[in-house]
Amino acid sequence: MANGKTHMRAGVVAGAGTALIRSRSADSLPKVLAEMAVGALGGRLGARVPDWLEPATSPNHRGVMHSAAVGTGLGVVLHRACSSWEQWARSKADEFEAKRQASDDPLMNFVYLVAEYALRIGVGVPAGMVAGYLSHLALDMTTPKSIPLLAPGF
Repeated sequence: MANGKTHMRAGVVAGAGTALIRSRSADSLPKVLAEMAVGALGGRLGARVPDWLEPATSPNHRGVMHSAAVGTGLGVVLHRACSSWEQWARSKADEFEAKRQASDDPLMNFVYLVAEYALRIGVGVPAGMVAGYLSHLALDMTTPKSIPLLAPGF
């Protein structure tokens, strides 16, 4: 049966893997690694969210937040909302990269670099969190109690 540590480990793998797959449009290894690293962090956090929302006080603690319906909804969010966020953030990061390369001012170069990588890091977190959440549900699905379809009793 999965415990908190198992959920976090699976979340890290799911978050990093999801961020890696979604970073396929990145044009350099440092950009891919930045997204992947924060995808792993997002996955670690996301894997704990179901139990934060519905604490594991008993084997019967699984309610709506541990349901297949919520998991499906999050999968749709990952595909739709995260895609538009990622596209916007990567575009803005590319703009800051271009400004940094065109600037001769060391201070502004630093500011542009920080802004660029803050956006690149921000790209991986949402997808990683959703993947971590889904990994939690997948692990709970393999237990004898499984997860409800909608809520307890369904």
